[in-house]
Amino acid sequence: MFSTFPGRFRINNYSTLFACSVDFVDLFSKVYGFGPGVGGLAYLGLGMGFFLATVVGAKSADQLYKRVCKRGVSAIDSHSHSPISDG
Repeated sequence: MFSTFPGRFRINNYSTLFACSVDFVDLFSKVYGFGPGVGGLAYLGLGMGFFLATVVGAKSADQLYKRVCKRGVSAIDSHSHSPISDG
């Protein structure tokens, strides 16, 4: 069954991310006077942040999974290690 809170959480995150990525073009071209080529460099920060968040999130989820397995839990479902799940 679809839970309300995780759905709203994802909608909020996606809409905020979309609004930021769309506004970057206007912000850097109109306010700072960047051209199309140089304005694209503004997305490097987002890309590096996404990559870093993926690496850190994967490592922390792996550590959490290993810690749970050491407790003697024989099988855990696929959503047990996720802080936000629809289950």
